[in-house]
Amino acid sequence: MQQVTLLGEQIQEWDNLTRKISDAIELAEMDDSSLTDEIAAEVEEIEHRTTRLDVEAMLSGKHSRGNAILTLHAGAGGVDSQDFAGMLLRMYLRWSERHGYTTEIIDQSTSDEAGIKSVTATIDGPYAYGYLRAERGVHRLVRISPFDSANRRHTSFEAQEIQRQKELDDLRGDYVKAEWGSQIRSYILHPYQLVKDHRTLHEIGNAQSVLDGDLDELMEAFLRADLQS
Repeated sequence: MQQVTLLGEQIQEWDNLTRKISDAIELAEMDDSSLTDEIAAEVEEIEHRTTRLDVEAMLSGKHSRGNAILTLHAGAGGVDSQDFAGMLLRMYLRWSERHGYTTEIIDQSTSDEAGIKSVTATIDGPYAYGYLRAERGVHRLVRISPFDSANRRHTSFEAQEIQRQKELDDLRGDYVKAEWGSQIRSYILHPYQLVKDHRTLHEIGNAQSVLDGDLDELMEAFLRADLQS
């Protein structure tokens, strides 16, 4: 019954989008210059909804629509790594907020100096696991360390994985040691700004925007590449 309900909701979404496209076409065919702004707004919303539904169509795995458990561990890099783990937690919490997901930190080990040593949080909402599956792996930060009086550039790592409460062994994936060469994504804040996903080679020049939770573009690139593999 849950599957039937889900399919019904998806069909309804596509039907609503189809009607919205038809309405926009009718407005455009009226050739009324006073409707230009309204038509532009309609097109923008249609593009946004089409992209979202297109991505959700790729999330067809057994657990893709379910909730997720997010676990972050600080890797090599000492205080910088622990600070980066805190930055990543903030990034994922902000991303979750953008999607209207409910989050709860259920376990956390804080650092004496800055950031966190490890944290586990639940993220509840439609497709939470499907999206966050793209984030499983090692993340790397390059920046001028705020904890280094000599202002030397530091590189920090942490092992990060997403898992479900059931079938954990299969869903966790293989453990990857957090060290150079194992990262799935790099966040470069110095000497320039760049976020690069090493699996898809997708790059975003605004690293701060990504760290503020703007992750969808990177996730979608991974999902598309994974679907084609």
